[in-house]
Amino acid sequence: MRLAVIHDQPFWFDGTQYSTNAPFIEFVLSFTECVDELQLYVPVSVTNLERGNYNVNINSKVRIIALPFFANATELYLHAYRLVPKIIHLYWQGLKSWDVAWIVGNHLPHILFHFLAKFRNKKTFFYIRSNIHNEIKAHNYHGARLLAAVSVTKACDWLMRLAISHGTPGFMVGDELFEIYQRGRGKIFPAYPSLIARNNILPEKIIRNKLNGELRLLAVGRLTPEKGLDLLLQTVQILSEHYSEAVKCRIVGAGKSQVPLRLLTAQLGIESQVEFLGFVPPGNSLFAHYDWTDLYVLTSYTEGLPQTIYEAMARGVPIVSTAVGGIPQMLRHSECGVIVEKRDAAALAACILTLAHENQRRRMLSVNGLRNAFNYTIEEQRDRMFGVIKKEIVG
Repeated sequence: MRLAVIHDQPFWFDGTQYSTNAPFIEFVLSFTECVDELQLYVPVSVTNLERGNYNVNINSKVRIIALPFFANATELYLHAYRLVPKIIHLYWQGLKSWDVAWIVGNHLPHILFHFLAKFRNKKTFFYIRSNIHNEIKAHNYHGARLLAAVSVTKACDWLMRLAISHGTPGFMVGDELFEIYQRGRGKIFPAYPSLIARNNILPEKIIRNKLNGELRLLAVGRLTPEKGLDLLLQTVQILSEHYSEAVKCRIVGAGKSQVPLRLLTAQLGIESQVEFLGFVPPGNSLFAHYDWTDLYVLTSYTEGLPQTIYEAMARGVPIVSTAVGGIPQMLRHSECGVIVEKRDAAALAACILTLAHENQRRRMLSVNGLRNAFNYTIEEQRDRMFGVIKKEIVG
């Protein structure tokens, strides 16, 4: 099988090495174990001046088709008059070279690609990772920019739903998205992409459940508005006033919100308690931060199913998360972590304070998380999804 992947994740190429920013691409590349060829249609910038956060390992089964470069959806739509015709031309040229196409997201070029493929009787399936309507709300757009974003999003979502209702399958990441799209007609499947291998999961016997005096918190992810890290900083301030020992918080990640978040840290007077560590690539360096912490805290205002939930479970870290996306179902509604309402720093702080004093409960959450992680390894989820592709899509 020759599998094409249509994705808007930006790549940089320095003449020798490809790099990118989001680790999801590693889940995509794991499908080289299952297919004869994997074709990646992604925006590529050929430059020595800029690169992504980590290198992408391309093997002999992978062929990259470089689309005109755009760093994000805003750039894509601002320069659509120039970018989209070139992108569609490359899509049209490649139609004969693959058997089935995996369309990640539902931006305008993705929708146009689907209809081109349909015209040539090619099989495609959609793959939706987040609720784009909630993401727009979290970015606090205003005026003409808000109107444009909402209009384009609604149009693309309507066209994708139309395609699904006429027989094009769709994978939805997490139970919340699955339930939203399942209400219509068509073949919809839940998806749980993972980068955690079985050997990344810690043995139960080495889990620590007693705090070493200070309370250690960890957050990992992009520093963007929808991640709600302003809520985390407010929570740290509240905890510092009510917890008897020191409170430390590490924030791992990079993004456009870094400067505003640092300013807020200073305004709240918690600079000595919060460390901004920047991007840390997946693997042992990142796992070291999970192994350091007492609680993993996710404060997002919107999510599909973040990779960090798998990582925290695999390292035996109790999780406190806002009730967004597929996270409540993944945590089995408090069996593997504790769920709180979003945008409520006082409730989040109260929950963390309670857990800080309950060693046995933290131990229970850790063990349940470890056991649950075995169901969501990269091998398990890739093979499950590929089985659906073979049976329900390729036929």
